[in-house]
Amino acid sequence: MANLLLAIVFLLVLIKSCDILVNQATSLAKRFKVSNFIIGFVFVALGTSLPELIASGHSMLFGHPSLAISSIIGSNVVNLCLILGAVACYKGFKLSTIDAHYNLPLNFIATLLFIFIAFLGNQTITWISGVIMLTVYFALTVFVNDHNHVVSQIKYHKLNWLTLGLSLVVIVFAGKFAVENLLAFATEFGVGETVVGAIIAALITSLPEFITAMVAVRKGNAELGVGSIIGSNIFNLFFVIAICSFINPINLVGFGDELLLLAVATLSSVILALSGKRYYFSRNEGLVLLLFYLVFLYLQVHI
Repeated sequence: MANLLLAIVFLLVLIKSCDILVNQATSLAKRFKVSNFIIGFVFVALGTSLPELIASGHSMLFGHPSLAISSIIGSNVVNLCLILGAVACYKGFKLSTIDAHYNLPLNFIATLLFIFIAFLGNQTITWISGVIMLTVYFALTVFVNDHNHVVSQIKYHKLNWLTLGLSLVVIVFAGKFAVENLLAFATEFGVGETVVGAIIAALITSLPEFITAMVAVRKGNAELGVGSIIGSNIFNLFFVIAICSFINPINLVGFGDELLLLAVATLSSVILALSGKRYYFSRNEGLVLLLFYLVFLYLQVHI
């Protein structure tokens, strides 16, 4: 269990270091007069998804693609089902028209497009697929330009080059030690890498999304919370996995059930948003999403 505790500690250090790095990076981008839209959409998504990127990148480098992919898919399921469901059960919230008509459907279309690209390559994502996925990601970034609603939420911090450099160093080593201890835990207790990635790593690396969504809804700004979840999910699928494919080809054989559940859960979020009380996520909608997460957990443990 010592390995698991160390992994959790290093993952928490990774999350905090990523937060510091993104704060400094946004300040640096502002100094170089990068547009507010690019800072808003790209850096907000990067801020909540950087832990997944670092942890998955290290897993690929260590030759453990199953851990990398399971943590990414698991993180997306956590974002959509556990976080959105838990927030709705805690405090019901009304979705904006933009989220209901554009962003949630876009998230579903993006998920289907990812699955299509994966099966187009015989369930293997090569660097060529990675290039296509990065192109799709940046195309989606341009598409949501007119509907972006997170730019005004950015807080700029004072740029400190030493802090920027140290946070980058800590991120590299924290990610390395977190993955090493997760693998050691899996080996010691005979737990499958996909279970470790989809449950443990996914839950911990999704903490930024959970905190963002909970605080946003509590303050009456559900748009920010939902927007961060959608942006993070698209970033995970099309940016993080694309980067991983440049390290080694990614074989998705064996992840069919997880991808299917992710697609169904994503479609359900659209249906739930458009049905019943107009654009409102109540406890009932939250319970449906939590049920999907329980099904996901069952698949990981028993299949």
